[in-house]
Amino acid sequence: MIRLLAVATAAFALLTSAAQAETFCVQDPGCTGSPRPTVQSAIDAAAGNGASRDQIVIGPTAAPLAGGVIGAGNPVDLIGAGPEQTVLTAGSGVVLDNNTPTTTISHIGFDLPDGPAIAVRLRNGGTLSDFRVAGATPGQQTTTGVRAEHDATVEDGVVEGADGPNSTGIITAPSGGSVVVRNVRVSGAYGLEGGEGFTTLSNLHVTARNTGLRALGNANIDVTNAVVRLTGTPTAFEEATGVLVATSTPSILSGHYLTIAGTGRPDSIGVWAASFASSGNNVIQLDNSVVTRFGHGRSADTSGGIAAADLSHSLWDPSHDQSSGTGTLGGAGNIAGEPTFADAGDELRLRHDSLGIDAGRPGPLGAGEPTRDIDGNARVADGDGDGTARRDMGAFEYGRRAPVVTVTADHPTVRVGEPVTFTATASDADRGDAVSEPEWTFSDGARATGAAVTHTFATPGRHTAAAAVSDSAGLASSAFVPVEVVAAPMPPGDPAPPRDVTAPGIDFRAKRLRASSAGIVSVPVTCAAADTEPCSGTAALTLRVRSGKSKKLKPIGTVRARFSAAPGKKSNARLRLSRARLRRLRKDGSMKCLIAVAATDAAGNTRTLKAAVLVLAPKRSRRR
Repeated sequence: MIRLLAVATAAFALLTSAAQAETFCVQDPGCTGSPRPTVQSAIDAAAGNGASRDQIVIGPTAAPLAGGVIGAGNPVDLIGAGPEQTVLTAGSGVVLDNNTPTTTISHIGFDLPDGPAIAVRLRNGGTLSDFRVAGATPGQQTTTGVRAEHDATVEDGVVEGADGPNSTGIITAPSGGSVVVRNVRVSGAYGLEGGEGFTTLSNLHVTARNTGLRALGNANIDVTNAVVRLTGTPTAFEEATGVLVATSTPSILSGHYLTIAGTGRPDSIGVWAASFASSGNNVIQLDNSVVTRFGHGRSADTSGGIAAADLSHSLWDPSHDQSSGTGTLGGAGNIAGEPTFADAGDELRLRHDSLGIDAGRPGPLGAGEPTRDIDGNARVADGDGDGTARRDMGAFEYGRRAPVVTVTADHPTVRVGEPVTFTATASDADRGDAVSEPEWTFSDGARATGAAVTHTFATPGRHTAAAAVSDSAGLASSAFVPVEVVAAPMPPGDPAPPRDVTAPGIDFRAKRLRASSAGIVSVPVTCAAADTEPCSGTAALTLRVRSGKSKKLKPIGTVRARFSAAPGKKSNARLRLSRARLRRLRKDGSMKCLIAVAATDAAGNTRTLKAAVLVLAPKRSRRR
């Protein structure tokens, strides 16, 4: 009986010990736990602690530490101080090899050894996050940044792979499982290769010499929101290809919202499906995508089996598409041409006048379709300003957002004649849109240009300085800052000047306005001859169209422009209609609009005139 009780007590103690998770600290003085000299010794200590889930905390490393092997049945959370602060390395082979499905590896950087080598291998699953793989020797061969197998997840990281032959940034090998890769920037001779099983990719930036995305045998790859960019010259005996499926066993790659850009090599191929065996059934299906800067936009080639390169609601130049054997090129809703990007270099965001804006598949987003683009902006926006939101083609959605400007004055209160420095800061949420230099208008009628300007006011009272900017899409915004100007001390006996309480004498009487062929609507404003200073202000035109069964007038937007007229003179406020609104005006012939004209003088007195006005379409040019 006593012996039986002792055995039971020992068993209970063993279970209790095994259930106690521990923290093992590697070169981290601030870590609370059991110190270990190396990463492998901490891994071994966790393995000796039973099946409990232990933490291994690695501090900042003055020099890269040796990695290790996490064996099967050893679930650990391996945590560094950050990808730039904690770096692991190996002389050769694999830097960190994980064999436990539930292991997590985060906040760690990895030096990629000379090949054949792998920086991180998730051999039996696991999660790798907030990481960086770098340090590859230029031209190094047969290396892999990350190899993700079975049900592994790779997210929120950077892989700077080697650019030599047979070197790949990321390889997935689900082998009947499902690998997920998201929010990763990856580069290499080959960017990313997906092997047998399911691989789900999203929010990727891929840079490669040979091929950006490649499906290996029996692969099923689904990729959403990705930029694939080829650079440099391919390695020997390799083609420059954006997306490739060419195997002897059935494979499929489905892509949504891809921007695929080459280097312009005549022999390069943007999208290539190929089968060279009777067992091959290789398909690429892309939608809402952009393919550019390739000698051949797409190709489907067979010498046996089936190959298909299908693009729908996508933009590319099909003039050099090619196929051989039974290869097929399919799809619908496409646009033939080249996209116009925000600049001619590496900026692959669509410019405001690109053919790919509002040209993707029409209709609302479907179930499971991403609501954000690769930048995190709303996926569906009214990019061309026609009043209807629609998908763009490619990884980036153009939002058609007006620039934002903020203004400041270095002194809120000054005396008459004292200088004030005004500063304007402008930005645009559409990163490809250039913003103009700020144009300043002061309440005394003066003007200036520049991010920082200095001005003096000659009369006391509340004065303003307004800065206006516009972007390359023609969208404008403005902001103003007030300044209180006080009179200089009066000499004894001098009477104080009377306070100005009279608003500017502006007049606007036009009942009809006609737009020019360039979309300019000129609004004539007259300044009264009795005024002692220029009449300066803003004209705002609200466009309205009839909508719905009731045919009620519905506002579709407002355009604004500033004016300044000398006393007794007339000035035109030139309002510019967007291309979409000008098209609507041409279609309808005229629009019943509302006009508001407002002017403010140096003393802060404001007069506003409002009226209904008919805006006529531009006159049609006569043909001889």
